[in-house]
Amino acid sequence: MTTDDDDDDVSPLEERTVQKHVDIMQCPALSLSDVAAMLDVPIWNIEYLLRNGQGPRIFKIGRRRFVLQDDLREWLAFMRDDQTTD
Repeated sequence: MTTDDDDDDVSPLEERTVQKHVDIMQCPALSLSDVAAMLDVPIWNIEYLLRNGQGPRIFKIGRRRFVLQDDLREWLAFMRDDQTTD
């Protein structure tokens, strides 16, 4: 017999992963590794898109590259719309 309590069993790893995503979503600017984690893709995939002029708009602070949340959402909407018109 299963109970609703069985569905509430969340491993510490899953809990940390969820908390990391919540923390990421609250930041106005995301590092490329945060963008990759949020989209569940390898970071090299994001870097490839950027090298080919197909990634989100970025800015640099020192050597680190960042994406504003608004720019990421705009880029994701563009990617979605571009794929639906094919």
